[in-house]
Amino acid sequence: AEGSFNEPSLTADGSRVILVREDPQAGSDLWSLDFSRGSLSRLTFYGGEGWSPIVSPDSTRVVYSLTRFGSGHGDLFVSSTSGTGKPESKWKSPETKFPTDWSPDGRTILVDVMTPKHRRDIWAVSMVGDPVPLALLQTPFEESSGIFSPDGKFFAYDSDETGRVEIYVQRF
Repeated sequence: AEGSFNEPSLTADGSRVILVREDPQAGSDLWSLDFSRGSLSRLTFYGGEGWSPIVSPDSTRVVYSLTRFGSGHGDLFVSSTSGTGKPESKWKSPETKFPTDWSPDGRTILVDVMTPKHRRDIWAVSMVGDPVPLALLQTPFEESSGIFSPDGKFFAYDSDETGRVEIYVQRF
């Protein structure tokens, strides 16, 4: 496979890494590198740009942002890390969205949402049942890069609320 690889997301069991492969002519797709087999396989086949893969705690799924050519924004999708089955849409809207972390219990993902009014905010999306997005931080400042604590009771993020980027921790 030609092209540059980036944005690695390692499975919890360490058996494989999900990567973004950028191809200037064909866009970017997700690929899986299986360490035990030494094999590289393509997971997504889109006319667009796939970004920000985050592997689930049980290593069976990967959530990512997909910007289809011509859409101008990234929507959230979930695919199997094995490459089987169809991708499942989790959140479509006019805003660009980037997943940043998956909760330890596998029930929720944190997402950076970019809007002209709020710049970048942090939302949570359920991975169980209906994926109802919920704004956790929606201010005129830029909050991003949310990550769960190991017990899932807190999340850390960065914000420029004070005029410089600082790290904050908040109860989830």
